[in-house]
Amino acid sequence: FDRNLCLVLSNPAAINVKGLLAETNPGTPLTQVLLSTTLIDLIQNSEADKVLSREINLENGRVYQASVSGVVNDQRLMGKICVLQDITHFKELDTLKTELVATVSHDLRSPLTLMRGYATMLQMVGELNDQQKSYVAKINSSVEGMSKLVSNLLDLSRIEAGINLKLSKVPAQLIIETVMASLKPQAAQKKIEFSR
Repeated sequence: FDRNLCLVLSNPAAINVKGLLAETNPGTPLTQVLLSTTLIDLIQNSEADKVLSREINLENGRVYQASVSGVVNDQRLMGKICVLQDITHFKELDTLKTELVATVSHDLRSPLTLMRGYATMLQMVGELNDQQKSYVAKINSSVEGMSKLVSNLLDLSRIEAGINLKLSKVPAQLIIETVMASLKPQAAQKKIEFSR
């Protein structure tokens, strides 16, 4: 588009996109060339010295990443160029990934609940010696850790779905101590000592 936002050039790929262009004759005003009001707004509101990008949903069901940049010569705006990239496939993959994460997270909750229940029931069968108590504590700790991972996966799905989460500050020292405690058995087996 020129400095008056009239069409200068449209390439064959743009012409072949259904639902994008109403008119392809050079000199036609922007508002008569494009069918998408979102894309028209993006081009009109873009600045000469910045690249402005936004996702555009067209009526043909495709999703495009639209980038608009000013064409400047001798510090004068000569026009604007708009580049579209079809990202429909990536959006579909992202949706599938989100659904997979949510499904796997839900499916993992049942076996984790079972493991937690059986680990708790071991103490009801009979008196456990110190070593057995230590093993049960490690099982419970691992199950608890996996449960937190599953909850984090579900939180990720909620974030991507746009559902607000309650955030809180956590002391870094607490995180370090928790990680060190969970890795202590593996470190002991390999004769590795932690230091802070």
